[in-house]
Amino acid sequence: MDNKSVESGASTNRNQEKKESSAIVNAIPLVVKNYFGTIVKDDGNFIEAQCDLCKPSKKTIRGQYKAPSNFTKHIKVNYY
Repeated sequence: MDNKSVESGASTNRNQEKKESSAIVNAIPLVVKNYFGTIVKDDGNFIEAQCDLCKPSKKTIRGQYKAPSNFTKHIKVNYY
């Protein structure tokens, strides 16, 4: 093997690791998966989702991937 093919293989592995880590960072928080069925908007940093427990109209809550406290607080205040 020559050096170029070894280097290109190493860069490919780094690119795959970056994609996997970004997917983990932007994974949908569990509270959104469990209580908010419909995701209205998702821009990569923020999520807007409709609460399944709000009836008859489903309230839309906006929060961040890294800090889903808006979703958690909505559930705690209204349902627990």
